[in-house]
Amino acid sequence: MGRVEIWGLLRLTPGFHRPLVWLFILLLLGCGSSAPPTAQPTPDAHALLHKAASRMMALESLAFVLEHQAGSTELFRGVEMTRAVGVVDIPDNFSLTVEAQTAQPRAYLEFSAISVGGRAYMTDVFTGRWRQVNVESLPVNLGRLGETLADIVAVVESPQAVGTEFLAGHKTVVIKGRIKSQQLSGLVPGAAQGYSVGLDLWVEESQGLVVQVLITGQVMSADVPEAARLLTFDAFDAPVDIAPPE
Repeated sequence: MGRVEIWGLLRLTPGFHRPLVWLFILLLLGCGSSAPPTAQPTPDAHALLHKAASRMMALESLAFVLEHQAGSTELFRGVEMTRAVGVVDIPDNFSLTVEAQTAQPRAYLEFSAISVGGRAYMTDVFTGRWRQVNVESLPVNLGRLGETLADIVAVVESPQAVGTEFLAGHKTVVIKGRIKSQQLSGLVPGAAQGYSVGLDLWVEESQGLVVQVLITGQVMSADVPEAARLLTFDAFDAPVDIAPPE
């Protein structure tokens, strides 16, 4: 209805109140001129994962936290890891602190590990003294982490962008997909063959940084079926100084 038609209709209406008439006109005209909201485009999950793979390959360092939201990682018989925190100087140097517990009797343990120049060291859980160990015996493999993460991101099955989330100051796109358990062996030593594992990634949209990864399901043979590992990254490319123990 045009302005002339509205005005003519109201003039023919007996006993109309002028202030209410003008309010009515403004409401009608305002409603008629409003534009529909513009829908936000859904990010292309494949393109964003490709960008993430390239960005993670170029990383120089980062900090990480690995937490078990369900289940734990068996380090050796009777001892299970629940959390690990550390820093990585890519490609091969890293330092971490591991929190673990024994099954019988129930006790909580903490030990540290360092890998420098291809040599690995770990503190004894009972004496606290450093000893040299094989890199393969460490609870997580953080050597060449950027390459490992890039390889994992590149083989995500049926990725779908399901939303956005602000995480640790980063605007991220949440991507859901799946992966075979053996494809995580570069990150989780002892990963078994043949399990289908859920993989959620929080990818920073502008730079392609992988800020967080949630791994759900059985990765190792000793895992419970509902196992869930949450891996969070921060301090990308910050200076890192890792030295062997004295």
